[in-house]
Amino acid sequence: MKDKLLILTIFVFGLGTRLFFFNQSVYFGIDEARDAYVSQAIYQKGDLKLVGPTTNGAAGLNHGVLHWYVTGLLYLIGHGSPFFVSLVFRIFNALGIFLIYGLAKKLFNSQVGTISALLYAFSFEQSQYALYMGNPSLAVISALLIMCGFAVLLKDKHPFWALPLMALGLGSGIQFELSFVGMAGLATGLLFLARKRLITVSRISWVVTALTLFLMLGSFLAAEVKYNFRQTKAGLEFLSAPRPSQSDPGYVVYTKRFITMASDNFVFPVLFAVALIATCIKFRRAPAYLGILLWSFSGVFTLGLVAYQAYYINVGIGPALLVIMALFLHRKRMLALFLLTIMIIGNVQHILAANPKGLIMDIKTQTGMLLSDELEVIRRMYATASGRPFTVRATSMPYRVQTVWAYIFTRYGKYLPYWETGNVLDFPGQLPPPVSGSTCLRFLLREPTNGIPVPLVTADENEENFFSDIIDTWQVGDFVVQHRQAKGHDCRNSFITN
Repeated sequence: MKDKLLILTIFVFGLGTRLFFFNQSVYFGIDEARDAYVSQAIYQKGDLKLVGPTTNGAAGLNHGVLHWYVTGLLYLIGHGSPFFVSLVFRIFNALGIFLIYGLAKKLFNSQVGTISALLYAFSFEQSQYALYMGNPSLAVISALLIMCGFAVLLKDKHPFWALPLMALGLGSGIQFELSFVGMAGLATGLLFLARKRLITVSRISWVVTALTLFLMLGSFLAAEVKYNFRQTKAGLEFLSAPRPSQSDPGYVVYTKRFITMASDNFVFPVLFAVALIATCIKFRRAPAYLGILLWSFSGVFTLGLVAYQAYYINVGIGPALLVIMALFLHRKRMLALFLLTIMIIGNVQHILAANPKGLIMDIKTQTGMLLSDELEVIRRMYATASGRPFTVRATSMPYRVQTVWAYIFTRYGKYLPYWETGNVLDFPGQLPPPVSGSTCLRFLLREPTNGIPVPLVTADENEENFFSDIIDTWQVGDFVVQHRQAKGHDCRNSFITN
């Protein structure tokens, strides 16, 4: 009972760190807006999907579609609110506290489990994944499920659920993030470490495992059959193509990513280096320790991917580092208390400094796309308009794609504005284009400029200068809005009704 109360308390604190500045930290950029449209259409319009979002850096490859089915259901329950979806994602990530506690306790002892859970609760890395509504973030839980299955296989007398758990984790992880296919190497290695225990697995458990893996990956197979094995061909072409040159060799990129992961979990990477060396020296043969070490270095299975520089390429590996640190600390009471205090304070300071601004640049190039700021932008527009129609020209990323603002105006607006530049094909969301000249009231909206080439910013302002004059300029967060008056004397202050 005491252990349950303790882990529940840790969960409450962990959830609290993920809810710091909740209203102002919801990131809503192009990917989130696209997902909002596509995922809701699955349920509202019956527009079923077999192929998920496109991957970065590999043409023709797509992630699994499970993310859209999960997100669409959340939008349906939350009546289209990104705030609700973000809340559930944060809770979902915090549930990993129970999983890492359970697997560490089963593999080692309750002290290791408790310290692992405490580190997970205050991890800056995990707080960022909790804020991230993109498809990779859910794969954190997938990795924990693989390791839970390994723990059950090693420690339970009748490990019926061991392999199904591993299959569920591997399959769902590949659905959420295609590069997670490298975790098949981790799963294979874990099975090798626990090979003597495989004879205790019943035939029914093997059948359930196969069915689970088939259900998780079935959409990939169906899509391949329907689209003439398009993704398989793209994958083979990607593997056979020469890799683009990069400034650093692969092992340097891997090391930098590993150090970043350690820093975002322990503040000082050297602390983890000491814990890792101690674990490697003291526990070289026990399957449980070898399994955790294999987990922590499982990024090598995806090292050859061009996307390895991405922050989320190591999604689901960070918790392995937490368990290793817990193994180092659990028998050193005074040292453990001192180091845990340093790491928790450091992580909380990092969370308080970074999370109110949303996702870090390492995850999203265009930082500052916060839903709270976007809502304040349109609130000021409507307040200025006072019921009059208005036209918006936006400098956005991707350029001239209105998906983000179409969703926000449609979901939260009083009425729809005219959108000056139209929309790029194949992007969801549509605001009415200008008709019969211009409205008298116009706005030039500039999104946060990280990732937007300066010439495009200048070009939009120069073009708008032909149509209107600046009356006022205001800034909301990283958004800049120019309130403008049309130059034409025939501008209108009423809506076109036909």
